[in-house]
Amino acid sequence: MGVSVHDVGQVTYAEAGRLLGAAWGADACSLFGLRWRAARRASRIRRASERAALARAHLEPLAAFDPGVHAELVAFAAEAGLEPWQLVALGGIDDLEDIGASLGGCSALYAPLPDGPALAQTWDLPALYAPFLRVVRLQPPDGPPAVLLTLTGSPALCGMNAYGVGVCVNDLTASDSRVGVIWPAILRRMLLCTSAVEATEVLRDAPRCGGRAWLVADAKASFAFEATATRITQVHADPKAAFWHTNHYVDPDLRRYQLPLPVASTSPERYQALSRWLVRTPTDQGALWFGLGRLDPARIRPPVDPDDPWTVRTVGGVLFDLRNHRVLAHAGPMDRSSPTVIDVHP
Repeated sequence: MGVSVHDVGQVTYAEAGRLLGAAWGADACSLFGLRWRAARRASRIRRASERAALARAHLEPLAAFDPGVHAELVAFAAEAGLEPWQLVALGGIDDLEDIGASLGGCSALYAPLPDGPALAQTWDLPALYAPFLRVVRLQPPDGPPAVLLTLTGSPALCGMNAYGVGVCVNDLTASDSRVGVIWPAILRRMLLCTSAVEATEVLRDAPRCGGRAWLVADAKASFAFEATATRITQVHADPKAAFWHTNHYVDPDLRRYQLPLPVASTSPERYQALSRWLVRTPTDQGALWFGLGRLDPARIRPPVDPDDPWTVRTVGGVLFDLRNHRVLAHAGPMDRSSPTVIDVHP
């Protein structure tokens, strides 16, 4: 299905949080319950009070790193009837789960298409998260307009701004997790930048709290990094070459930080599928979009019980047209889907 776009307008961060909390507060409460249940199943921290304390500890680093996104989160929480730490857990649960195991995944890629470079990404999550996928168009007071794919209550999942700077991410489960800035807030800060080069500087300097792969590009440059909480390595920097990533480290030095992949993970299969597919760059955006639909974990490895709501499957995806500043977005399985097209201009 296509997606509706929620336009926030040019307001303060706190007002944006209030508006989004008023619109989606009830859904955020429901999603927090699901995410917290997932953390209970996956985390090695067994006591809920200890998990809550861990989430609460991330608020101070967030306020120091980006006061605007912190104000947005606090205002959203107040409007939704949640505590701010609960939105930290909702949006940054993958970082908090780095002490256990991640329940989702995604496939991300960069492709230098004949009609202009593109970033693209699927989001693979438990099927019961699908109703909470959202697209937001923001006009922050200190940066360019941006379009974000996100989950209700999270600062962002991925996005592109009006300068054509796009950022996609993959969850990586590292062993050196720590209290720091949750990854959606780092992504939001990167989208204030006027170039991909500038955005990579933000990423390198950020006090990260968990593992993640980052694909960052604009019309002229393309980069990819693998990071743990304490280390970061550049693994791609050629705008003329395709690049792809799933949910395991490929850098030899960082592999020693990776916790074992969950038994149900399809990351190796998806990586191999991308390797075979992108040996020859797709001819256009349509071919690229169609190919994303073939990366659904439920298609690569059919589940024993297809009706199990915790089965991980593609719940949505995006393609960022970096030259023409357009976002193609979709909610649900992407095979043969017709995306919603959103322009991102100053």
